Amino acid sequence: MLVVTEPGTIWVDVTDIYNCHYMDSASVVTNETCLIDQLYIPSVFSPNGDGINEIWGILPDAGIDQAEIQIFDRWGNNLFINTAGSLFWDGRAKDGRMVPPGVYAYLIKIHLASGSVYVRKGRRYIGEIRM
Repeated sequence: MLVVTEPGTIWVDVTDIYNCHYMDSASVVTNETCLIDQLYIPSVFSPNGDGINEIWGILPDAGIDQAEIQIFDRWGNNLFINTAGSLFWDGRAKDGRMVPPGVYAYLIKIHLASGSVYVRKGRRYIGEIRM
């Protein structure tokens, strides 16, 4: 797999086991909106110590330089802010205690490697997390 984060032309030069030589190229156009729209943000996790689905967050992507994640309870209280730039939340509030099972809202501010910053307040980026 080849991950491309900047536009340009990619050249591939391959030699097979019979010493046959192949060369080809492809033009790559990066589209930041497409990158943002394709982020996978799960809606459920279970930080219960069983080793399955223990953390919630966005999956790292080659184009994402940093993301700021905030978690809110149903009354709008800010429970968590990722101060270290992590893309994940382990279900703990700022004071270190585990929050009870429930539905929580999130807000994600995404910094791309290109320098662009996206803050979304639509349904894809402010959503529910069920625990």
